[in-house]
Amino acid sequence: MAATSSGENTSIPLSPKSQSITLTSLPPEILANILTHVSHLPSKPQERNRTLCAIALTARALNYEPERELYRVVKVHGIEDVMTLGTALNPFTQERVGRTASFVRHLIVEGSFQDACSWEVISATLRLVANLQTLTIITPSALPPSLMTNSNIVSKNIRSLTVPFAPTRSLAAVLASQSRMVHLSLTPSSHILTAPMESSDEITLGDFIKLLTPEVLPSLTSLRTPCTSLATALILHRPLERLWTSLPSVPSTSPPSYFADPKYVSPTHPRMPEPVDSFVASLTLSTRPLHVLHFTFPKSHSTNTGAFTAFLAYLATSNPSMTSLGIIPPSSILPLVSPHVHSPLNSLPKSNFPFLESLVLSSEPSPLTIFHLAQQIPSLRRVICGVFTTTEEYLCTPVNDGVGNEVARGMTEEDVWRAIGAGFL
Repeated sequence: MAATSSGENTSIPLSPKSQSITLTSLPPEILANILTHVSHLPSKPQERNRTLCAIALTARALNYEPERELYRVVKVHGIEDVMTLGTALNPFTQERVGRTASFVRHLIVEGSFQDACSWEVISATLRLVANLQTLTIITPSALPPSLMTNSNIVSKNIRSLTVPFAPTRSLAAVLASQSRMVHLSLTPSSHILTAPMESSDEITLGDFIKLLTPEVLPSLTSLRTPCTSLATALILHRPLERLWTSLPSVPSTSPPSYFADPKYVSPTHPRMPEPVDSFVASLTLSTRPLHVLHFTFPKSHSTNTGAFTAFLAYLATSNPSMTSLGIIPPSSILPLVSPHVHSPLNSLPKSNFPFLESLVLSSEPSPLTIFHLAQQIPSLRRVICGVFTTTEEYLCTPVNDGVGNEVARGMTEEDVWRAIGAGFL
């Protein structure tokens, strides 16, 4: 391009600054910023990926940044995906050895894998993704003992870990090596030993807990575990703010007075039933206030309602900053927010749950109960209950939203986690 002056036929070249700028001529940091916005567009993941692929195919110089975004989060569903992943991350099949694997920050594996070959590919993948920050494995089968080891988990920057729980020395060693981990979700598994095995990596739950010394997981803020005793051990002296665990064994014969006042709750109290004693004592030893507390409350649980209500009263009184509480029966929470209910529990300290925003119930409450809860807890924003239909697992009713838009809607478990700020997603 040229310009003329005074009618003369003299060409004056334009300065380099006035020349057109293309994507390939942009500095890498600017291109990375643009592609970050592309990856956050309000579109389906498939559309986002197609856009990134189209950019990568425009020119070789544009390969790096789209590829980095495409492989940042890798989701694997089933055996075919596992084999495809193995080929994609194999350094011997890449033009730039190991580059693709270095982009992976979040790895999610879902499915039932019965063949050893699939687990071998997953193990090899873990050894390649040295910059991994989130590892999620959701499978109905038990993990191979050789999978969760420090020889496979080469990244020492894991921030979030979700795996089926089986107590092994190798898993304890992995946790001990991850000082930056903030979210730990150990999903239920039937593969928990009650007696030690000779010459095996598998150990009893008690021995597993002994390996988790106070120096292990110093940054842990979110914990999900099916074992109350493990939760009790990991709460101590850690900045735990969100906890999901099994309901402590509150015996049906426990007098409510055990929990009526904090002065009755002490590790040295001779009548405090175990393991409730250790659990409630540990809650006071977290280095941060507890915000989210959710229990696994099986339908067949026989805990006395009055004793459990008293237990909740102590939890609410000792953790006033709680923002989410569940999964509890409606009959256990109502006496704590009902000033006119005549009950032996009237001597309990009344907590107004000053910051409670989410209440997750084990059964569907009546509209009158929801209305009453909303009135007595002004900070409450949602009442969630388990419905367990074929499509949705929970039903959420908004309350106190200021606009009267209190129409119930279905929610999945992931939706619930997002709503209460679980930190696992």
